[in-house]
Amino acid sequence: MQLTSRKSKILDHELAVRRNVAYQLMGGKLTSHMKRQKNNISIYFTDSKGGEYFLLQLLNIGTKTDELKFIFNDPATNTNGTYNETTGVLGDNDLIHPRPEISYHYDGTMLWKMPANKSQSRAIHKNPLGAGRKRTPLPQITTWEPIIRYRVYDYSLCKKDRSTSPVVLPSKPKLFDGTPFECQIYLGSKDSPSVTNDEVTLSLRVSDFAESVDLLFVMWKSQLKGQFLKLGNSGEQVWSTNNLIEIIELVQ
Repeated sequence: MQLTSRKSKILDHELAVRRNVAYQLMGGKLTSHMKRQKNNISIYFTDSKGGEYFLLQLLNIGTKTDELKFIFNDPATNTNGTYNETTGVLGDNDLIHPRPEISYHYDGTMLWKMPANKSQSRAIHKNPLGAGRKRTPLPQITTWEPIIRYRVYDYSLCKKDRSTSPVVLPSKPKLFDGTPFECQIYLGSKDSPSVTNDEVTLSLRVSDFAESVDLLFVMWKSQLKGQFLKLGNSGEQVWSTNNLIEIIELVQ
């Protein structure tokens, strides 16, 4: 999904960051993490010039079980999301929605969602694994599982008025310097290790937001500046710097 863009190449030092994060997630040094007794969190980051930007909103909409929802834009800011049926292709069947969502449910169902609105009479759900297929149920997650990759190319698309209970990430001028970065989101058990930070890597762990899992957000610099997209009809390539959100396939 693009905020209104596949991986082409990752430079060596970006790959090194990924490997370091992966090593730590498998058993690196345990660090402290924040606790919040809330079911609605909006996360913001500050760039090197002091400007504040919206990263995402996290909801737990369950009453008896954990039902997680991720939202990446605010339609009041004149931004949309475009769901691409085929990755890297702008096609006739793509869906444009003022506030698309990703949900991860207690039973392991993970969906793209386009809620009903004034111009769309019914909600549309897309399962990237195929109809009826599921990932790991939340209470059965035993280690960190990556679920979402969010590449921020254009800070100007990260807009939302500050909420009443914001989480503002620590200042990281070398990470949030106006150039692209990547945020990867994980779900893990309560005793999963955390990731240590450095000048260009930042992690945020959210506990007690869900009963069955913790959430981990890990951010690092991206050397990708955007992506080429193919126009479905002509095959012509166009350059896009729309922010890109992907559901990460779970390797069985």
